[in-house]
Amino acid sequence: MVEFARAWDSLVGGRVIGITTAENAARVMTGEARKLGAPLEAYNSAAFLGKIEGSTELLYPVEISAGDVLVLDESSMHSTSDLALILAAARRADAHVIATGDLHQLGAVEAGGMFRAIARELGAVELHEVLRFGAQWERAASLRLRQAHRGVFAAYDSHGRIRHGDREAAYARAAGEYLADFLAGKDTLLLAGTNAEAADLARIVQSKLAAAGQVGDPRIQLADGNHAGTGDIIRARHNTDLRIDGQRLVNRDVLKVQAFAGKSVQVRRQLPEGGWSRPFLLSKDYFAEYGELAYAGNVHVAQGRTTDTAHLLLSESISRQSLYVGMTRGRDSNVAHIVTGPTSHGTQPLEQATPESVFAAALERDSEELTATEQVRRAQEWTSGTGHVLNLWSASVKNTISVAINQEFQTRLSEADYKRYILEPQGTTLRLTLRRAHLRGENVPEIISDITAADLAGARSVTSVLYARLQARNRNTARNPSPAAAPSSPSWADRTPVNASELAKMAAGALDERMTELGQRVVERPEPWLMQRLGILSPDASPLLREDYARRAGIAAAYREAAGITDPSIAISLSGHKGSPELETLRQDTIRALEIPDDEALIRAAPRPPASWRPRSAAASRPRPPRPNRPTSSARSPSPRPRHGCGPPTPTWRNQPKPKPHLSRSSLAASAPSWKQHKPTTSAGPPTPPRTGKAPARPRPSWSVGTRARLTSPRRSAHPSLKSPRSSLSPSPKPRQRRTCTSPRPPTPDPQKALQRAVLAHLLDKRETAAGFAA
Repeated sequence: MVEFARAWDSLVGGRVIGITTAENAARVMTGEARKLGAPLEAYNSAAFLGKIEGSTELLYPVEISAGDVLVLDESSMHSTSDLALILAAARRADAHVIATGDLHQLGAVEAGGMFRAIARELGAVELHEVLRFGAQWERAASLRLRQAHRGVFAAYDSHGRIRHGDREAAYARAAGEYLADFLAGKDTLLLAGTNAEAADLARIVQSKLAAAGQVGDPRIQLADGNHAGTGDIIRARHNTDLRIDGQRLVNRDVLKVQAFAGKSVQVRRQLPEGGWSRPFLLSKDYFAEYGELAYAGNVHVAQGRTTDTAHLLLSESISRQSLYVGMTRGRDSNVAHIVTGPTSHGTQPLEQATPESVFAAALERDSEELTATEQVRRAQEWTSGTGHVLNLWSASVKNTISVAINQEFQTRLSEADYKRYILEPQGTTLRLTLRRAHLRGENVPEIISDITAADLAGARSVTSVLYARLQARNRNTARNPSPAAAPSSPSWADRTPVNASELAKMAAGALDERMTELGQRVVERPEPWLMQRLGILSPDASPLLREDYARRAGIAAAYREAAGITDPSIAISLSGHKGSPELETLRQDTIRALEIPDDEALIRAAPRPPASWRPRSAAASRPRPPRPNRPTSSARSPSPRPRHGCGPPTPTWRNQPKPKPHLSRSSLAASAPSWKQHKPTTSAGPPTPPRTGKAPARPRPSWSVGTRARLTSPRRSAHPSLKSPRSSLSPSPKPRQRRTCTSPRPPTPDPQKALQRAVLAHLLDKRETAAGFAA
């Protein structure tokens, strides 16, 4: 603006007057112009208009003339009434007005939205080069954040700009990191969505400073519910006539408490260049009514400022506009501290949301304010919009189409079959499918004639048989399409039955007109979703090509309006609309109009799934290390054994074939385990032959041990020695058969039989022990 003021003064000879919303912003603008020697004046809007507190009279103390330029700074924050008064004053003086600002930032505290309305109606020049940030990636990320792209979360997260935790953890971390920057001498901000959240954050910062001995004990009451002591910094929230060093004490001035003197407080005011003014006295009553701790503030405090670092508490109070402002204030760093849920004070933790979902929810919250004219237009848009008119058309033709379908069935079915068709509940699905065929422009009487041609004798459900024939016909048509039956998108007037009501015919005409209007609108101002699918229409395109382009764009724009899609990068919904045949028909028309050939292209045109649906890192797909005390990969099959026997049988170390036991008394006595086998000695019987590719042999416990393991463990033991005595005493044991997926789960063991096996095992243990001692 300084260079513009110099050029305008030298080339035209007129003045350049800057108009801001806050007095501090006007002081900064005047100070920069004075430092560089530029002929620039700056006033806040109230001073420029000459407002008098408690009165509607305007003094207009600043004289303007023809050739002067009024530059409105942060125009989106100017109220509609102030903007109208400034434009009227410029019109009377034949002066120029240049409104500057960001359409995606916060609006006015009072009734606003005029700047956005003017930019949308008349157009605006946009600057796409970002110069504030030091990191190149953050420049690109800020533009994506400005457009509310969800994928920008990954950019901030990968560069360490995202913190998250429950409420207490997020508050503590935000206050701690801000305090570290504050004590390091950096120009930093701590921001929140509401004044209450900012007061809580400021209280935490103050307590940390008091614990470090940086501030004194709080002694005066503040308007935000906090207290202040010596060394604390306080933000003033009311204009006064008190002048310090030639400047009035105004809203958002920052004061530092020096001492207390009776009913007054000695403070210093922070200067624009960073220093502090001379000490002066201010009453305690002023702080109790208009003072708040300045360690934190709501996002409105920060708009228009540029600092070294910024910390934003991201909670449910943050909108898309405040998120954009809060994450673009710092040159070096902007950090989001995301509150994922409440803090648990009990033994069980409370469920927390993912930081990605909280970030995405903030991007979806819109705090944009509309002007009265825009609200009227939006109401008119709704009454003539595709969604509303489509509902009217559907309600008016639904019964007409259903009656026509029933009449076709009545003429082609016998009286008994037609009664069954009417009474069977499956008829609803059949009629809905035929209704969809009518919306696609197919010949419904011909379809009904085809599916009723064959006899229905012996059918247990007439409608089920008819529906199956209809599905088979559709599959055959899809496999063998005829050139004459190429898919098309008929107009809604053609979809309307001839015997429909006048309301249906009027609604159909309104739908076709709306498509044409939306097509012309998006051709004049193409959006990203259209340019990505159909490209940009050339200015020298032929009339036929332009007409086809507008028709395709109108179909897609009508569907997006009816489906409520507002994201400029999303062309179509990935999922269908099963509950609304008319909306699903519009969706299919859009797929054909935008030439989406396959599912892959449909996924690219549809919105991406939230970040919480995708793995956060590649660690989730890494193979897990083997569990301890388990056979290694060389001792087991590379394919794990499926649970419940599902899948092909895989030989593992658990089900290797074992030698058949001998049933003679001598062989039982020789093979039975004894207490000597459990001792760590090498002389207890012959060594077990080694098993190639199998787990090492383990000493077999007694019969009772195996039975107890079967009784207490819900799953079959892994080791072959811990099998039931019945399977071991079997005369010719067969290899254990693997259960297939179709077999039921194994039945629960009978307690009576398990007890019998336990008694038998105990008796066998006693007999084998006696035989061992006798040997």
